[in-house]
Amino acid sequence: ILNALSSIAPLLVASVLLTESTHMLSTFYNQLQYERVGIPVGWYGILYMFMQICALSPGTLEKMTERISKEKLTIIMTLIACVCSFTMIFVYSALFSVLIFAVLSVIETMYFAILNTLENDSIHNLPRATVLSVFSLVSNGVIFFVDTGFGAAADRSLNSAYMLAGSLSLISLLLFVKWLKVRNENQI
Repeated sequence: ILNALSSIAPLLVASVLLTESTHMLSTFYNQLQYERVGIPVGWYGILYMFMQICALSPGTLEKMTERISKEKLTIIMTLIACVCSFTMIFVYSALFSVLIFAVLSVIETMYFAILNTLENDSIHNLPRATVLSVFSLVSNGVIFFVDTGFGAAADRSLNSAYMLAGSLSLISLLLFVKWLKVRNENQI
């Protein structure tokens, strides 16, 4: 079991880094960005509803994965999240801020759906409940450190939080590619 779990560890860590980064930005730091770009507080609730609608939009995910593999789509989404996170450092436009947060919300939702499929596909002939419990343990441990890092970064500046999100998205991409290589080598 440990060997199988160690082979999927890069996927688990990659997924937590990406989903937690997109979640932190689009849920917690968006209001600080709205304030930075001069959006009146009265609009925050409307923008929150808009983000929730955006998060519900990936209903066409099944059609997208018919044209492009889940793995390629994950790489594309992770690259987009990375670019969006780093771009936020330089964004002082209300419209671009809202658009970037909408993109991050959609990516987070789509990535969760793909991640569940990839995780389930990676569990072969193993006790499913035990494996999923270990997945949860690893994920929660990584989340603890990521969230603590975001708190420390945001204490410095909003741009530091964006820099951290971009860096974690890049690390996520590298770990996901590593996991793909190991998975593909084991399938040969």
